Amino acid sequence: MTIKDGNFSAKENEGELSITVTGKVEDGKVQVSSVIINDGGNRKTYKSLDEVPSKYRVRVKKLTDNSGDSPVRFNIRKEKDDDR
Repeated sequence: MTIKDGNFSAKENEGELSITVTGKVEDGKVQVSSVIINDGGNRKTYKSLDEVPSKYRVRVKKLTDNSGDSPVRFNIRKEKDDDR
């Protein structure tokens, strides 16, 4: 997962399946803007988690989960002008 300026990109690859999720992180919450699933050369793009077919949804949720038992945890803090 990469995070820059509050925007994130997370990717998972397994065999012929790749899942890429992009979006924003605000107040520790993930807002998905795009999910790209390429399964054996069949590439589909979705605008939200709700649009993702159920057979991929668990994988996408793991990539974007920011809860205590998630494999990836992140905390975004913005610097204030007087903190520099």
